[in-house]
Amino acid sequence: MKHLLLFLSIIFVFGYYSLQSQSLRKVVIEEATNASCGPCALQNPTFQKWLSNHSEIVIPVIYHAWWPGSTDPMYVFNKDMNETRINYYGITGVPSGRVNGKIATPTGNWYAGAVGDTIALNNELVKQPFYSPITIGLTLQHNNGNGSIHIDISSLAKFSNKKLRVAVCEKHHYYENAGSNGEKEFYYVARLMLPNATGTNISLDVGESKSFDFDFTVDPTCADDLYAVAFIQDDNTKEILQAEWTIEQTKPKEPNYAFILLRLDLSDVGGSGDVVYLDVQALNNSNSDAVFSLSPESATSLPQDWTVEIDGNKSQVTIPANGKEAIRLKVTIGSTVAIADILLSAQVQGETKTLQTPSVTIVHQSVERLHILGGEPTHSILPIISNTGWGGKFYGLSSTNYESIYNKLNSLKTIIWNGSTTGEVTSSVGYLLQDAIYNNINVIICGGRITQGLISSGVLPLLGVQFIAYCREGYGQAPWPVTLAGVQNDPISWDFGNNVQGNLIQYLLPLYRIINPTTTTPIMTFAKSKDSIFAVKVEYENSRAVLLGLNPYIILDGTIRTKLISRSIDWVEGVSAADDDILQPADFADISVTPNPASNNVSIALNCKKNITKARIYLTNVIGETIGIVYEGELLAGETTLTYSLSTLATQVLYLVAELDESIKVCVIQKVK
Repeated sequence: MKHLLLFLSIIFVFGYYSLQSQSLRKVVIEEATNASCGPCALQNPTFQKWLSNHSEIVIPVIYHAWWPGSTDPMYVFNKDMNETRINYYGITGVPSGRVNGKIATPTGNWYAGAVGDTIALNNELVKQPFYSPITIGLTLQHNNGNGSIHIDISSLAKFSNKKLRVAVCEKHHYYENAGSNGEKEFYYVARLMLPNATGTNISLDVGESKSFDFDFTVDPTCADDLYAVAFIQDDNTKEILQAEWTIEQTKPKEPNYAFILLRLDLSDVGGSGDVVYLDVQALNNSNSDAVFSLSPESATSLPQDWTVEIDGNKSQVTIPANGKEAIRLKVTIGSTVAIADILLSAQVQGETKTLQTPSVTIVHQSVERLHILGGEPTHSILPIISNTGWGGKFYGLSSTNYESIYNKLNSLKTIIWNGSTTGEVTSSVGYLLQDAIYNNINVIICGGRITQGLISSGVLPLLGVQFIAYCREGYGQAPWPVTLAGVQNDPISWDFGNNVQGNLIQYLLPLYRIINPTTTTPIMTFAKSKDSIFAVKVEYENSRAVLLGLNPYIILDGTIRTKLISRSIDWVEGVSAADDDILQPADFADISVTPNPASNNVSIALNCKKNITKARIYLTNVIGETIGIVYEGELLAGETTLTYSLSTLATQVLYLVAELDESIKVCVIQKVK
């Protein structure tokens, strides 16, 4: 086979590195609000204070919705812009915020997108890289409502098919009576976008620069303290890659040492023998020379026939004071079908903290099964899958990575798209799921907020159902009890019975009406009415689909949860448990972790029924990335106790995976501070 060099990263342009300095990454915070919205009036003061405290890095742009008050003067000022941007994010309630185009994972009892949830905003802000390979220069000139904007954009990373969006905003406006919620002071109000809210297509090669000019006219009564914002956005993922505004702020303190990964997409696909290059810029911002000890790493277990190395076999580089160094990782994909997360790590001499780039997910093009996490991580169903006979046969991916690589995969059989509790099916994900169905790929869709997106992207009718309403059974304070039922003679839920106890976690369950009984039949219903359907299976000519209009963790009985997922996979793949050998009993009776939640050391107790010749016990994050090996080797029958330290890990949900010969067991661990 001819080896294909996948130049999916950045071609080296050494001379250009010396000419262009790195750019701080600015973070755009967009909010949808309304002057007659009570919760907006309650949350906005806290939100405004948070914006002020982070003004050196955060750029606010605030749109006004047409509900609950359709006469909000800031909405009426530019209806098209406000509606376009709010609908772009699929926002259906206010206040609702986005951080660089993404919803921050909520904390406590807050809902996803709440701008008063400043802990969630802080958590999302910390995730943003300090530097960006994109540089934006921006100037604004205006007089009495007439103005012009000039933009210069250059990049150290190649990108294509992105959107440049330009907004003209008013920093502050006073309205005596804008609405019914009592607010009178309004800040960072978006007034217009140039040339419109759709934006301008932009692509740049490595080292390329482009300039843009826009003229505008705005009502002079709103022109006292205008500022301009320019940002580059990926319409597929909604991520904002870089931004700038015309309000000068204090420059944040830069780190002494840093890596810039010179790419904007964090996923690649290739086949056996293909090579992927990852280019990195190492920065020494200190006033002394620095020695970087370099190490290419894989955050997941790397197959033996895959290799990752530093081009030129560099293991150590000395970077002069206030200097930079170009480093390239070379990844050769082997014949083993797998997914690997590759990154560059460095130990700077005299420093205790390890420096790392973000990881890039590299997917073998022949992967057959994917679990795609589209929502919050706490309720990922990958641990449930790992407890079934399908454990180890599904690879975990984030929704963003999936959107980037879908069209490059050539062997997909089954996709599980899991929205957890808060994950919404965006239009781009909906179209990909639709395309998968049309291309005879089996699909399982589940989650707590999936219905609206399935409707807007046209997927719901394809599944043979129509949305009626949301069930209000047990509606009240969490946990909200609900009683569910299986369906007699159904191959998935035949033995679930009529008294499946559940607790709604955050969102109500949808009620579906089957509109195509030729293809679609119910899997689960509410116990009070067999016609109250929220889960169905669909049989096409050459593929199958399962729609679970719930987060499976709603079901209290773990055995039923596992059966629901395991049998759904069995059914879409045409597997019968009676004649298939993948369903293996566990080789141990139990696994437990104490303490849990834990901040430091945990004790892991296993009770093996027999001697285990090949044991591998490790920790993964919510999308299946291996982040620590607990034990590898043999285990004797009986009880075994292992100790592992979590002290260096961030607060997150972890999965302890125990592979014992041919069996898999998973335990959830909550890492806390």
